[in-house]
Amino acid sequence: MTRLAARACMAPLMLCLLAAPRLGHAEIVVFEFTAQVTSSDVPGVNVGAPIGGIYVFDGATLQIGAPPGVGRYWDAMRFARVELPGDTVRAIPPPDHFANLTEIRTNDFALNNAEDESYRAGMENLAPLNDGLLSDFVVELSSTVDTAEIDGTALPVVPPDIDAFEMAEVAIFFPDQTQVTADLITLPEPAGATSAALVLASLAVWGRRRLCGG
Repeated sequence: MTRLAARACMAPLMLCLLAAPRLGHAEIVVFEFTAQVTSSDVPGVNVGAPIGGIYVFDGATLQIGAPPGVGRYWDAMRFARVELPGDTVRAIPPPDHFANLTEIRTNDFALNNAEDESYRAGMENLAPLNDGLLSDFVVELSSTVDTAEIDGTALPVVPPDIDAFEMAEVAIFFPDQTQVTADLITLPEPAGATSAALVLASLAVWGRRRLCGG
């Protein structure tokens, strides 16, 4: 897709995303990540290969139905996009096509019977046609000690320092039941302009496939 064609799809797609009823008073946050593959049964994606991507979520999502010491944020995530070796781009599309849960746990055994402090953000595609989309996407951080990177059970809108965690990985699943697991190297939040460009470009790629038949 040319930049001109991508821009032609950006505006209406972003309006659809921001106007979706599930967003309400949204605080759109974009986390960008890089990772190194530790296991893969996807052809062309080898152990040690670098991958990267973004995921988008609503930082204003409220907790629902969580016990003490646990934060559960249903439908906080909006979009995920992964770049694999060979310039292959896979994505989970905007709302109404997926289900998701972001869960935060404190390492307070008395509260939640958990010895790990953890952050887990996952999405499941409800209609994973084998057309280049993802079927599942999960980012998970955990530590057996208090890292001070998780503020109680609040949803982080500033990316945690992954070096503070004992386990930091991303797992990506595809409709053909293949998967890639990778150790996170970085989890930064891009600058505002960069965030907007990444989100819009990602939505444009998805929109062109769906709306323009590309």
